[in-house]
Amino acid sequence: MDLIEWTMRTSRRREVPVDAAPDRFGQRQSTTLLPPDDRPVMKWNSNPFQLDGGNGGRIEDDGAFFCCPTGWSVI
Repeated sequence: MDLIEWTMRTSRRREVPVDAAPDRFGQRQSTTLLPPDDRPVMKWNSNPFQLDGGNGGRIEDDGAFFCCPTGWSVI
């Protein structure tokens, strides 16, 4: 899985249904869940219906949130 934060602009796609109500941060969101390769990199506390995101490929996230989604550290 690619953890580089590429810029994603799926709000421009006509086939993606956009929710009339914005998310908790006032951003546009979808009414259906998009496939993982059509979504920006996100962690467990992010909105999976978010349409736009990323950072132009300037940041690579670590994979720790896949190993430990509850936030507990593994020792």
